[in-house]
Amino acid sequence: MKDLKTLELIFLNEMGRQAKLVVDEPRENVTEAEITSAMDAIIASGVFTTNGGSYVAKHSAKVIERTETVFEMAE
Repeated sequence: MKDLKTLELIFLNEMGRQAKLVVDEPRENVTEAEITSAMDAIIASGVFTTNGGSYVAKHSAKVIERTETVFEMAE
């Protein structure tokens, strides 16, 4: 059994559509202020582009935790 965590950063692009950026295994104690600052830096950099244009605004962010169980299958 393995616990997995992702941080989803959800932006709005130039067409007003949501665009998601996923970070695997974020730091355990990441704060809302750090996430906000990172999202602002991503928008300002203009590095990411979608079919609807560049990221222009923050929409939301969330940490998702899930547990994965792998079953070994005998051949």
